[in-house]
Amino acid sequence: MNVYEQLHQRSLPLLEAYETDLTHDKDWIEENPGISFMHYTRVTGTHLIPLNRSDTYPPAGTKVKYLFGMADREMILQGKLEMQDWFENALRERPRLVLYYDGQTLQPVTLSQARDILEDYVHAIRSEWNSVLEGSAR
Repeated sequence: MNVYEQLHQRSLPLLEAYETDLTHDKDWIEENPGISFMHYTRVTGTHLIPLNRSDTYPPAGTKVKYLFGMADREMILQGKLEMQDWFENALRERPRLVLYYDGQTLQPVTLSQARDILEDYVHAIRSEWNSVLEGSAR
């Protein structure tokens, strides 16, 4: 069973509305094979937070179209943690299921574990960016 089939099997029974969110998730997963992500299933839909490689973000100092405006890479990266904050603190209904895909295995995690994974991810991406900047400054 591929990663989307596993995700679908676990998430669909928990959804009471917006089951079509899973179609968008499927499209993203198929277009980004092997890319890690966090997946949140609520009663009313799903959210997928991609954990892209550092080289897929815009170059330093560049703003790109993002959601409903423009953003630089730091804003895009920080937005991943802000989504986690939203799941933890702003929603009346917490996710019924949080899944983490590390590029090979899909596994359930707690919200606390999801935060740790996202914080580690953000730190690793920033470290890679800093290494590139330090290397180019030499």
